[in-house]
Amino acid sequence: MGGTDRVDVLCAAQLERPGLTRWSTCRLAVAAISRAGTLEVNASATEGSYNSRGQSWSFSSKPKTESEAVAEVKAIAEHPADAFERGQVTGTPEQREALKALFPG
Repeated sequence: MGGTDRVDVLCAAQLERPGLTRWSTCRLAVAAISRAGTLEVNASATEGSYNSRGQSWSFSSKPKTESEAVAEVKAIAEHPADAFERGQVTGTPEQREALKALFPG
């Protein structure tokens, strides 16, 4: 039998906004976790409209301290558009800008 990993959530946020069409929703989730003594900050945004199938953004980092991790989560939650340049996005540059515009800060 394999062992289990303990994952501690230090800080998390989820933002939800109307998407690119009136029937879609865009969600941004960000969390700071500690797994086996390693800190991680993970963020992702997805837009669920018919016109932008598969449109998503993701970001991850490995801060050195818990306070840095929590501060990074709070910064992304308060000003999501600032973080979009540091992450990876699927789709064209135009789709990236459209997704970024959904979370102006």
